[in-house]
Amino acid sequence: MVGDIKQSIYSFRGADTDVFAGYKKSFPPLDEAENSDNALIFMSNNFRCDENVISFTNKVFSFLFGNCGESIEYTREDDLIFSKVEEGRTLPSPKVNITVITADEKESDDAEEIEKSDINPEALWISAEIERLIKHEKNADGTPIEPRDIAILMRSTTPAADITKALDLRGIPCSDNSKYDLFETPDVLLTLSLLSAIDNPHRDIPLAATLYSPLFAYTMD
Repeated sequence: MVGDIKQSIYSFRGADTDVFAGYKKSFPPLDEAENSDNALIFMSNNFRCDENVISFTNKVFSFLFGNCGESIEYTREDDLIFSKVEEGRTLPSPKVNITVITADEKESDDAEEIEKSDINPEALWISAEIERLIKHEKNADGTPIEPRDIAILMRSTTPAADITKALDLRGIPCSDNSKYDLFETPDVLLTLSLLSAIDNPHRDIPLAATLYSPLFAYTMD
């Protein structure tokens, strides 16, 4: 089993952190598991994030989970270890920033301000921050930051339209994949056709799609 209790974000799907914590407490560490079928192995090395991101994450979770008592038993081994290979880095790891956004409703006669007033304040702040990065900051290797160097991660696709609109107002190009439909990709369509043909071979369209696919490679003739 592989898991990370720091990433147990799916409580709305019924995820229960106590299950993972229970396994973790019941398995002996690898160096003490000589006579056991089970062992606990910490895979703590992080090869992706900047050093300050790792330090910030460790501080947040050691505080939060440290107050959970025996239910989680967060230990020093649960901390992440900065292991990113940074060849070509010329600039120090930037600090981690936390921004609290408050919105004040103000009436305005300015057309641009009226247009902005319909956009989520968080989206407006994101677009302004991206504009600042592009104009004034550099990548780790010293090269100028371009729009393609920036990704916006969202917990849902709801803010995507506002963010796209806010970026458009600043003339910043972006690619919105929030409308991406997994079930429209060729691989998934083929899988669905195959399953449909297995379920009912008399469904001629899924059957034809499956036979014509690379799985069987029949010609149309």
